[in-house]
Amino acid sequence: MVATRKSSALAKASTPKKPQSVLKRFDCESVHYEFRIPIGLFNARRFSARTRIKTGERWSAVIRCKNPKNAYHVHFNGSVGDKYVRMTVSYWDGTSKPGPDEREPFAESIMQWISDLFKERPTRVTVHADFRKTFEAWRSRFNLPFKVTMAGREVTIDGVSLTLPPNPQRVLHAFMGKQDDKLAISLFAVRPMQFETFDIAQEIASFSEALNMVAEPL
Repeated sequence: MVATRKSSALAKASTPKKPQSVLKRFDCESVHYEFRIPIGLFNARRFSARTRIKTGERWSAVIRCKNPKNAYHVHFNGSVGDKYVRMTVSYWDGTSKPGPDEREPFAESIMQWISDLFKERPTRVTVHADFRKTFEAWRSRFNLPFKVTMAGREVTIDGVSLTLPPNPQRVLHAFMGKQDDKLAISLFAVRPMQFETFDIAQEIASFSEALNMVAEPL
């Protein structure tokens, strides 16, 4: 009996931990990069050759990491119109091992893959990042929730929209509110875009610094 218990304990101790993504480490729910490219600056022929998507069509794809230990995935959506190409690259927590037939782009290299499709690369991109912080570890710099009287009735305000001062992260606006048992913070930015050196870990770390303008750790 003793030997059996020891063997079970050793087996439990040796169970590998589930990889944690950079999103999970920063309590980041998702990050979305939105592109709106004039069709004349986009190599539609090369894109169609790679994907078989033609002008007038929409697409939606889920892209996994080449290395499952990175533990995130990308939703790649968009459309090719007569005047503009619209693309959204969204990073989310969680992934699985890619299949043997899967090829580029992978989640780690999607931005570099996209950059090869531009005749003239955009220098800025619109970004939206969502964070969910626990009230045990973080608190709002704005007293939420609070109550006001409107039309003779008491109303609870549990969220605010904020226009932020100039900052290194180029975050223009923030929305902050109470969502269930979490402090929900959404950041909206227009940021410089360096495709060759793009690193989602550095991006999320940068946005996490911007959070300190609206919330603080306990």
